[in-house]
Amino acid sequence: MTTVAMRIYHRLDIDPKQPTAEADALQRLSILNVHGKTCTRCKGSGHYPARADQGAICFGCQGRGANGIALTQKALDQLNALEERGVLTTYRNRWRVGAILKQARKELNQMIEDSGVEQGYVQYNAHLKPKGNWNRDHHDFHQAMREAAQVINRFPSVREFESLTALEQDAIREQLVGDVAGARQRIAELTVALIEYRMNHPKPDFRALCRQLAGLEPGGTHATV
Repeated sequence: MTTVAMRIYHRLDIDPKQPTAEADALQRLSILNVHGKTCTRCKGSGHYPARADQGAICFGCQGRGANGIALTQKALDQLNALEERGVLTTYRNRWRVGAILKQARKELNQMIEDSGVEQGYVQYNAHLKPKGNWNRDHHDFHQAMREAAQVINRFPSVREFESLTALEQDAIREQLVGDVAGARQRIAELTVALIEYRMNHPKPDFRALCRQLAGLEPGGTHATV
C-alpha cells in the first residue's frame, strides 16, 4: 500500500485494514467529486484551446484537469484543498455517524436473529395451541426486541445533523452511543427471559396438533368452522 493511499484513507476517515477500504475510499472520492486520473484530453491543464469560444474549458474533465476515480497524488491534492476549506469536516461527521448506525443495526438485528424469537410465532395461530399462548408470547418478545432496536431510527437525518453546531453534534453522537448500548442490554435481557420461558414452556407439536384437529390422528376430532 502506497503512502499516498494511506494519506487518502486518513483524510477520508477509513481504516486501511478493512477489506473494503479501497472500495469505500473510491466511493467517498466520487461523493466528494474528487478525481485522480490526469485528463488525457487537456493533459491536466483543465483547458482545451480548440474551443476558445466556450471559455477554453476542457469538456473532458470540466476544467478539473482530472477525471476518473483513483487513489493518486492528484486526488490527495484535491482532498487537501477540501480540508483547508473545511469541507471534509462535514462529510467526516456524516460518515462517522453513519458507521455507528450501520454497526448498531447490524449488531442489534444479529442479536434478535440469534435469539431465535422470530421463528417462534410465524407459522401457526395462537388458537391452535392446547396450552398457553406460546406463539403469541414469542410475538411479544419479538415486538419488545424490535422496539428496543428502534432507538437507532430516532436519530436525526443527515441534513438535520449537519445543521447543528459542533457541540450539539458531539452531544448527539454521545447520546446515540449510549442509546445503542441500552438497546443492546435490553435485547440481551429479553433473550435471557426468552430462554427461561422456553425452559418452562416447551414448544407444542404444532404438526401433530393440526393433524389431530383435522381428525387425521387418533384422539383428534374434525375442526368445525
